Amino acid sequence: MSSNFATRPRRRVGVLVFDGVKMLDFVGPAEVFVEANQSVAGYEVVAVSADGKDAQTSIGARVEVSCAAAFAAGLDPAKAKVLAVSQRPLSAIAFNEPASAAAWKTKPA
Repeated sequence: MSSNFATRPRRRVGVLVFDGVKMLDFVGPAEVFVEANQSVAGYEVVAVSADGKDAQTSIGARVEVSCAAAFAAGLDPAKAKVLAVSQRPLSAIAFNEPASAAAWKTKPA
């Protein structure tokens, strides 16, 4: 079975950036789609921010943004807000809190 990837529409993938973002946190995911383009040429990767303004990384590099992110467009604003809050970066406390048991010692049935 053959596929003609050239006739498929490209998907636009927005990588969210914000002031203070770590470069690895947005360059890594963007690179995955850029590499995928070597095989299927199906992705346009752009940087987006909440307000559409350029962002500055944690080391001071400026990231040019294409547009404002349309997070959860089409959802009720109250529901979209809950989604946005629940997807915030992992708290540093998660890295310092000791585990009560190693997860690999038990496995679900």
